[in-house]
Order: sequence, then C-alpha cells, then structure tokens
Amino acid sequence: MSKDNIPQTIYHYTTQEGLLGILNEKALWATKIHYLNDASELTEPLRIATGALNQYLSVLQKDDKKRDIILGLVDEIRVSEGQNIHVASFCTEGDLLSQWRAYGSFGSAYSIGFNFERLQQHISTYPFELRRCEYYKQSKYQKYIEKYINTVVEKSFSEGSSPEDFIENLVNIVATMKLMCFKEEAEWRIISPRPIHSTDERYNFRASDSIIIPYYSLPLDFSLIDEIIVGPCPHPDLSRDTIFGLSHQYGITNISQYGEVRNSAIPYRAI
Repeated sequence: MSKDNIPQTIYHYTTQEGLLGILNEKALWATKIHYLNDASELTEPLRIATGALNQYLSVLQKDDKKRDIILGLVDEIRVSEGQNIHVASFCTEGDLLSQWRAYGSFGSAYSIGFNFERLQQHISTYPFELRRCEYYKQSKYQKYIEKYINTVVEKSFSEGSSPEDFIENLVNIVATMKLMCFKEEAEWRIISPRPIHSTDERYNFRASDSIIIPYYSLPLDFSLIDEIIVGPCPHPDLSRDTIFGLSHQYGITNISQYGEVRNSAIPYRAI
C-alpha cells in the first residue's frame, strides 16, 4: 500500500467506561467479531456463502459424493459461532458525527488518536494485524463472496475433501468487508487473523446493556496515543480538563506534555 494512503493518526471511539477500561487495563479491547454493534456484519456474508453452497446442492444428485463435501461446508458455516476472531475498530476521522452517535453517547464519548505507524509496529508482536476495511456495493459484495465459495468448492471437488481451514479463512476474509453505506467511517481494524483460544490469559469478558461480551485484552503502550478528542457534551471545558488529569495520572506523555486534547467542533446535543 502506498504511504500516501496511510493516515498519520487513526481514532478509536469509545465511552467513558471504555476509556477508563483502556486506561486501567493498559490495553485495547478487541471484541469477538460476532458481538459487534452491527449484527448483520458477519451474518450477512455467511448467509450469502450458504446460499452459494445451496446452489451447488440444487444441481447435484442425492447419491453424488460431492454432496457430502457441500453439506460439510454448510455445516461448518452453521457452527461458525465458535470462531474466536477478534477486532478493534478505528476511523481516519476523529470528530465524525456518525461515530459519536454509534460508539458513544451524548456526554460520554471520546475518540483516542493513535499514531498509525507506531501502532502497527506495536501490534506486530501480538497475534494481530492492522487492516483497512474495503467497501462494496451490495451486488459486488455478494459476487466477491460467491467467487470465493466457488473457488473453495471446485478445489474441494478436485481433491475429494473440503479444506480444514475453510471457515477460519472465510471469517477472516469477510472481517474487513463492509457495504458502501458505511464508507464514511473509513475504517481500519486490528484483527486476529487466526482464532484466539478462550483459555488465553488475556481473553476476558465485559458487561454490556444486553449481553456479556467476550474480548481480548491487547496490551497497549500509552506512547502510541497522540491525541484525545472529547465528544459533544454539556460540559466541554470540564471534560477536557478531566482528560488532562487522566493523562497525568496514567502517564500519557504526548497528551500531558503537548496538550493534544480538544473538544468536538460538532454542535450536536441530545434533546
């Protein structure tokens, strides 16, 4: 990828609770992909993949041994909830209204600006990669997944068995595929390219409003943080002062020494 396409800073949007959790654990929370805010983000591509496999089933005879291969692939998709692929999301814009609405709440939202190159280097020592999300129109999105399924099926037919890493690779591919309607986010993701075992010492769980969410606690060096933006809130000056206080207490030197804290410029309020 050209360096011209790489942002200098990428922003992680979070709430008060999320910010304090990151500071107290000195870690980023990489959420299991099935538990992201957009419930369709993984279910939709898996639905498309299942539909492509069912197309093969519709033209195969019941006694054809190839049916067993297809049924095996369909079954792998059905039980894919067990794939512990984890992601943490970032945006190239640190003060975006859609992100304040989606990832924070009025009076309780922040975007943490991470130095891209230092973050990329930091996570290379862990089971994670930093990837840019790609955006597709619905028709192209569907064709891309169907093409992958067709490739897997034809290879399986020629070898007489389905690949052992089919669902792992499929989930990995669709983890950075998004529909064009989300393009404004310009999202980058930290992603675990291979499943993380639930017995890993950094595998943990947190409470949400409706469900307990599994996540991986990815160790964080606070020198990676170059900026913190306070989201729209009723007390912007006090909120900004609090961030300075936190930066001193937790040793976020780029913030405490150079004053890289600012309030959102968006005149948004909850009524």
